[in-house]
Amino acid sequence: MTDQVKRSFSIYHLVGTVGVLAIVILGIYINGSLLWFINIPSALTVIGITFFLLLGNFGTDFLKFIPDSFLTFFSKPSKPIPRYAEIAQFGSRYAVGAGILGTLIGLISMFCQMDDPSSLGPALGLALLTIFYALFLSEIYFAFLYKAYSDSETQINKPLSNKPIMLSFLVLSIIFIYFFTSIIGMT
Repeated sequence: MTDQVKRSFSIYHLVGTVGVLAIVILGIYINGSLLWFINIPSALTVIGITFFLLLGNFGTDFLKFIPDSFLTFFSKPSKPIPRYAEIAQFGSRYAVGAGILGTLIGLISMFCQMDDPSSLGPALGLALLTIFYALFLSEIYFAFLYKAYSDSETQINKPLSNKPIMLSFLVLSIIFIYFFTSIIGMT
């Protein structure tokens, strides 16, 4: 990225960014406490793994991508930036993988605490928070950036993420959790 790409302010990008954040925060607030959705270890797992995988694969291009990505939420690049689209695409995939890994860590932790049924709910909540963080990072942050940085041909020919894998994992996790909590309820 040697040449500077011109940008134009986009009211749609601004309204879209503020609107999505407002709806997510409002949805969390209406259904409970915002503090229920804040867990530093879960967030560090998803964000940290995604960050270091992108840094390892893209190096200085990724470091330049970070500040530019925040600008993109308020202004639109005048032309496609294929390298940044590639970073966003891989970021989406890495975030999903980090979410699955964090959920597995949380579930293992939950099963290690099976002797205390009162600790299962909070442990399960923490396990599922990594999926929440991964989906937010993958499908809201990176998917938006991928579309902003890519052209129409790139958008059509390349999938954004491993959605079928994530959905399958989520369904299997819920079935697995239901099965084990049913067993605990019987004893």
